[in-house]
Order: sequence, then C-alpha cells, then structure tokens
Amino acid sequence: MREKVIVGTAALMMIILLSIGLPAVTGEPVPEYTVEVNRVAEIGGWGLVTVNDTLTVRNNSTPPLGDIPIGLPRDLTKGLRYLAAMDDQNRLLTVERDLDSTSETYWFKVNFPRTLAYNETYRFTVTSVFTNVLVPAAGGFEYRFVTTPVLRVKGASENMTIIAGAESKFMIPQEFNFTESSEGGRVHLRGYFASMEPYTAKSIVLNMTSTTQFVVRVPHVSREIRFGEGGTIRVSDTYDFENLAGSISTIQITLPQNSSNVMAYDLVGPLWDTPQQGPDISVGPRYPGGIATNRTFTFTLKYQLDPKTYVKQIQWWGASSCKFDLLSNLKYWVIDDLETTVIVPDGFDVGSISPAPSSTSSSVFYHDLKYDMTDVTPYTNLGLSLEYNYAPFWSGSLLLTWVALVELVAVALVVVVRMRKPAALKIPVPSDKLKQFVELYDGRTALRLELDRMAQDLARGALNKHEYRRRRKTIEFRMGELDRALQPVRQELKASHPRYGEMMLRMERAEAEMDATRLGEEHLKTQYRSGKISKEAYDRALEDLNRRIDRARQAVETTLVTLREEAR
Repeated sequence: MREKVIVGTAALMMIILLSIGLPAVTGEPVPEYTVEVNRVAEIGGWGLVTVNDTLTVRNNSTPPLGDIPIGLPRDLTKGLRYLAAMDDQNRLLTVERDLDSTSETYWFKVNFPRTLAYNETYRFTVTSVFTNVLVPAAGGFEYRFVTTPVLRVKGASENMTIIAGAESKFMIPQEFNFTESSEGGRVHLRGYFASMEPYTAKSIVLNMTSTTQFVVRVPHVSREIRFGEGGTIRVSDTYDFENLAGSISTIQITLPQNSSNVMAYDLVGPLWDTPQQGPDISVGPRYPGGIATNRTFTFTLKYQLDPKTYVKQIQWWGASSCKFDLLSNLKYWVIDDLETTVIVPDGFDVGSISPAPSSTSSSVFYHDLKYDMTDVTPYTNLGLSLEYNYAPFWSGSLLLTWVALVELVAVALVVVVRMRKPAALKIPVPSDKLKQFVELYDGRTALRLELDRMAQDLARGALNKHEYRRRRKTIEFRMGELDRALQPVRQELKASHPRYGEMMLRMERAEAEMDATRLGEEHLKTQYRSGKISKEAYDRALEDLNRRIDRARQAVETTLVTLREEAR
C-alpha cells in the first residue's frame, strides 16, 4: 500500500512539473541560458579591425535573466580601443568592464534593459574596435584573433565572417573549414562552429597579403577652429601619421562640407603651389617614394568654411547657433590624442556649449576653448554644439578705440616733427657682420657645388668610389666647420633688425627645401635602380625635383645679392 502511494505521488509530481512547463530532465544538465553568435570582423584598409558580435540569448530557467558575462583573452585588450553594446531596437546597453582583473580572460557584462522570463529570447550586438588584430608580418600581414567570444555556458552555434579588401589573399589553415567569396568588392571568409565550449576560445592566425592594405598609427591630431570678427570660420588641422607597414604614397582626407582654399604644409613649407577645393583631397610627402615603413609624416591642412553651412541665426540681433565637429574624417583610424581649440573673438558671448571644454584661456582680443580627448575612434561622438551672442558693436568699438589711439599718436608725431628738424630714419647696417656672413656662405656654397660636381663625375665614371668617399668626407668636415661659424653670425644678424631676421629665415627655409629635395632624389634613384618605377616616371619626378631645387637656390641667391650690396 505504501509503495502505491509513493508511485502515485511521483506520478502526480511529474504531471505538475510538466504542466508548469519546466524543462525535461535529461542526462546532461540544461544550461541557465543558451547563446547563438553571429560574428563579423571587418579589416579596414588602414589596419583597424572592427568586430560586431550579434548574440541571441534564450533564458532556459525560471529565474529571470538580466545580464550575461562575455570574455576575450586579456592579451587582446592591449589594442582594444572601443567596446559598446546595442540591442536590435538601437538602445545602448550598459557594459560593466573587467569583472575580474586577476583572470586571464577579460570579462565584461552586458546588462539588459529588462529581465528575460523563461523561454524568452533577446538579441543585441557587441561592437569592439582593435588596433592589434592585424599586424605586419614577413611578406604581408597576420590576422590574430579568436574564433568565438568566451562564454560561461556552452554556446549553441556561431557563424563567423571575416571581411577584407578586394586585393586581399588569405592562407587558410586546414583545421578551419572556411569558404571564400567576393561580395560588394570585398573578400569574405565564412566559417561555422556547431558549438562553443564554456570558458574557452580558439585562437586563429591567418597570413594575409594585399597591395592596398596598410597599417598606420595616428599618435596625435590637433584642430584649430577660429571664428573671425567678420563671421569667417578658418580651420587648421595638423596630423601625425606613423606608417607601420608598406609604403604609403598619399593619404586621403575628407574635410568638412563646403571647405575651400585648402592648402597643405609640412615642416618645410607649402606642399602645393595653388589652393585646392574640398572636401576630398589627397596629401603626400614632398619627396618621391611616399611614407616608408616606421616613418612619421606630419602635415597641416588650412582651409576656410562657409559660415552659412554651420551657423544659424536664432534671433535677429546677434544670437546664433553653430554645429561642428571637433574632428572630421575619422572613418579609418584611431587617434591616440586629439586636441581641438575653438578660438572666438572678444564680444563673443557663449550662452551654451556641448560638450563642455576641458579648459579655457583668454588674451586681449580672443578667447580659447580647448578640448583634449584620448582613444578617439570612428564611434566617438565628436559633435560640437555652440550657442552664442556676438555683439559686433563691442568688437567694433574696441577697434575704434585703437584707431583713435593710433590717430592720437599720429597727431603727436606731426606736432613733434614740426617743432624739430626731421631726421631721416635709417636701418643700422651691420656691414662687418654682413661681409663676414657673405664670405662664409660663399665658401659653403662653393663646397656644395664641388660635392655636386663630384657626384656627377662619379655617375659618369670619371671618379672612383674610393676617391669620391675620401674627398666627400673632407668637404663635409669643412662644411660642418663653416656651418658652426655661420650660426653665431646668423643669430647676430637676426637680432640686429627684424628685416635681417626675415632674410635669414627665408634662406633657412630654402636650405631646408634643398636638403629635403636632395634626400628625395636619392630615394627616387634607389627606386628606379630597383625597378620599382619606370624610366618615364623617374624622369618626370626628377624634373620636378630639379625645379624645386632651382627655385630654392634662386631664393638663396637673391637674398645673398641683397646682403652683398649692403655689406659694401
């Protein structure tokens, strides 16, 4: 009788359990939740890798589920520059990072907007940006990552896609059953994983070659936005580009809309003879061969913006709003350090500004609003919203005050001149220093010409390499002595009068132009001898270099003629 009661009770309990919908008992314990993953890793043309993991989570237990932890190997976080999660309704989710700093796995937790009931599903996407997944390697590049995210439960399945440029070619290990296809002008590698073991992630290393792939680092960018008294907007952007792999001939930059009078500069001077129109431009070094591996190229872009595009008048008397970006053209790389300065004139009363500046400073006529940001990615919000009142009367009255002061000084000078005999104003001419400078510089020029003549003799076989090196060493030693002797004389001339300072600066710029062009000429010859460029391209580039040297030499000679005449 007792056994019948027990059997009946057990049967009744089974019926009750089945009626409330609890999962059936099997030999393998049912996980708290299951996860399906769709991973898309996109390799950008400049080396940035963006990973989008779309996870579909199903709650298998009666307790509500409000979050799940996800992990990746900790060594990958050295290049992790961005991490965020968003669901399929475009709601930004809260991500708690580095849950256990002692673990070899970097765990982060994604919190749901509401808890999931039993058997309910939820889909969201985790976006991460890396700078150390695609790295330079012998003969090309290596893609180093993991096939799946790390989970604390057994993952149901994963579809994985790796996207790269059209010219990319991969060496796929036999252990991975990937299919390769070309879609939308890009290469797609696809793989499928039937299950994912908990607390594990399988590493994947793919060798890759491409003629259009680069890996760069952008350690610093600075932008200056200057509002003029007349309503003009002038912008100056300075970039530092470090090339980590390959040779880069030009860098494509997208400027803000309606940008005009665009000029590019390097440390020597202008890179173009005439201004260009934006927004899409290309910038490259002044010397042939582009940016070599492990070299940094620094350049500045200066341009004007149409105020009608970015400034809207709120009220008829001075109240306006402006929407702009702290930096544009941020699709392809990560910037380690971004510095943006907004310069506004006196009388420019800022009502509201978002985001708030990191610091502010003021001078007599202008006020600076400075922003400092680090790890700036294509997902960083760089929008700047500014509402202000500009009182042109205040700015104009300040100008009128200075005009009145200048007129007052002018009247006083007229009175003084009439009361005393006018004396001719003359610039003191340091003839001895000018003569010394010209003699030293003439000697240096003669040695430079001798070096050029020796190089020509070496090229046509009239001078052997041993003799050329011996004589070149002697001449360069003598040129070094002359440079050291010229330096104090040059400084004394600069200090004697601003006019001579401007002349010295003009000569220094021309000298730097000639030195940079000569380096470019040597690089060009090396490329031509190795067969990397054709004879026609070599002749055209060499002709351009010679024109640059001639212009710089003419600037030096013109200045020397003036100095020589004043030294008499």
